[in-house]
Amino acid sequence: MSIFSSLEKDIKYFFIILGVSSFFQFMFSEAFIFPSALPIKIPAESILLRIGDISFYIFFISLIVISLILSSKIRALLPLSLILIISPFLAIFEVNYQIYYGIEIFIIVISFAVIIETILKSSLRSILLIPSAILVIIGLIASFLIDFLHTSLFISYLNIFIISSIFFLIYAILWGKIISKRSIIAYIVGIISMYPFIMFAHEISTNRYVEMLMEMILPSALGITIYNPTHILYLTYTLSIIALSIISIIIKGNGAAGIGYFLIITTVFFGTYGYLLLFYMMVPTIGYVIMNYNEMKEKRIIDYFSKVIQKS
Repeated sequence: MSIFSSLEKDIKYFFIILGVSSFFQFMFSEAFIFPSALPIKIPAESILLRIGDISFYIFFISLIVISLILSSKIRALLPLSLILIISPFLAIFEVNYQIYYGIEIFIIVISFAVIIETILKSSLRSILLIPSAILVIIGLIASFLIDFLHTSLFISYLNIFIISSIFFLIYAILWGKIISKRSIIAYIVGIISMYPFIMFAHEISTNRYVEMLMEMILPSALGITIYNPTHILYLTYTLSIIALSIISIIIKGNGAAGIGYFLIITTVFFGTYGYLLLFYMMVPTIGYVIMNYNEMKEKRIIDYFSKVIQKS
């Protein structure tokens, strides 16, 4: 573990690798699967899919390294990191389903411990990130229920998704200096990043064919079940808020929070499909730890509670 602890001084480089690879594997591997199945012509489709596949392996390896490095701060993360390492071999050797169910339960219990430990070891400002923790917990429960009981949570994933995005936007604004040259640049670039989603929403609302396509593609690409097709516009506007938040906070200097939140929103409900189940049960939890990385450097919630208890 001392080897991985010594790598923490270079963790920002691993964050960059993880961020870039996660973006490309999502765009050209996860999300790309769904439009590529439709009868539409996609330029250089085979090349894009190959980029997605390569990015996925880089993403997987960098995620393991970062989770092992962060396990020196969040002790409960170590067993989750070890399961992440052995997860491909479980599929290769066709492990018995009963063992799989046991591993899934273990992942849920450890993930709960990781989330609680992360919250306690982060600053008071990280309270704004708790809705994202709830998002992760619901994703874990939904993944287990769909695989073990073959049922789903009949709740609005979209509503939870929206609440999480709003709180993360508030966090992105409050982190660091609210008003400074760098912050203003971050907000301007973030607002510009919203433009494609807003124009896309306009296209959906005015073109029935595009709307029908997006009702199939967008929810599937994110793993979100939308019970009301008209809510596709809400999802599109929420994605614009998320783009604003992630880009703004990265430019403001908290790349870990932006990358961690991107990992959560792009994988949190993918386990509900049963595809790479164990992997997509673990990634959002690790993403939540990454999201709080810079908050662990400041005064911690556990220290605050300790002083309150001592005074009482």
